[in-house]
Amino acid sequence: NPQARVYLGLVNDVEPPYQGTFLSRARKEYGTEPSDLWEDWPVASAQHNKRYLVRPETGNSNALWLQVESLVLPTGSGSDHLVRLGDVTAEISLNIEMYSFSQMVHHKLRTPLTSLYGGVQYLAEESKNLNAGEIAEMARIAFNGIDNLRQEVEDILQYVNVGRMPSQGA
Repeated sequence: NPQARVYLGLVNDVEPPYQGTFLSRARKEYGTEPSDLWEDWPVASAQHNKRYLVRPETGNSNALWLQVESLVLPTGSGSDHLVRLGDVTAEISLNIEMYSFSQMVHHKLRTPLTSLYGGVQYLAEESKNLNAGEIAEMARIAFNGIDNLRQEVEDILQYVNVGRMPSQGA
């Protein structure tokens, strides 16, 4: 398989049999994720548990994620296992981006919402014990919270439309 040879760094003039096992060769170029699923290699992992070879991002190249599947071959076939490598970098990158976006939205909305909720709750519960100046101050704080929330929602919508967060001083 020419593409697997490229993934594993096997030069074109090297012919089988290759030195070492698949896993020892793969570990020269990649990390193994999740590491606990590689302990019993080459035994097939459960269907929902996937094994990956991961080449981290460097200054010269993007990260590369290869999904690895192992199939036990019949006795007498010349090999014990057939190994299938599939480039799933785009899928993994999308999952990472979606998780990052979700965490960013959670933080950007939760922070102003929490301060806004606390201020308005205090006003609702204590307004009868506050003088006009204190009520005005709490209303100003609540207004600042809602204005911050509005700006965060606008930033998120801009990100969704443009694909990047606007520059911020912090």
